[in-house]
Amino acid sequence: RILRDWIEIQIINDYIDEVSDNSIILLDGNLHGRYTHLLNIPENNRQNEEGSLIENISLMEQSLDLILAMQTLYKSCEDRKITLVGVSKFSRTQNFTNALKRKKGYGSSSPDLLDVDVLYRWKEKSTGQTTPLVLGVPKGVQKRGLNRLDRIKNRLREKERSEDTTRRIQAIENYAYAPAIIMYHMIASEYRQPLRVDILASCLGRT
Repeated sequence: RILRDWIEIQIINDYIDEVSDNSIILLDGNLHGRYTHLLNIPENNRQNEEGSLIENISLMEQSLDLILAMQTLYKSCEDRKITLVGVSKFSRTQNFTNALKRKKGYGSSSPDLLDVDVLYRWKEKSTGQTTPLVLGVPKGVQKRGLNRLDRIKNRLREKERSEDTTRRIQAIENYAYAPAIIMYHMIASEYRQPLRVDILASCLGRT
């Protein structure tokens, strides 16, 4: 999945010069999840279903390549006033649901519910969109996440020095400075699956 996402983003970067200023780029899939995937990769190696060893440093390197490609795309869009929009037909995120739970006073022990499940069951006969949320780099980055990123950076420094390693370390150092994402869900017609929409906040004059 990480490699597929990297290919999609890199194709846009390769052809960004052919996109006019003040245009709109539509991307299949959400923006925020791609950028934060690195934080969900276990730090220790593990075995897959066939018993083969999965070296997580390799997954981390792939994820950092994706982050670097996204950082490049974000900068191009901001400089040229290109609106970057990611649309997901199905998202396993819980950002909207967690915001509702916090507003209602429910703690972290309350049931985990996917945004699309809640919206589909609650608003199955309705159309419209949810109130947009501003998603930044998770708070975990500011606490345990920063320590995790430092550990990844130290593991990279233990490897033989190369241009790729230098670029990946730079991606980590710039990680927390990514622009925020404006996220909302929309239901186009009755009984339809809610769509998740991510928009780069800098495209809307926000950071």
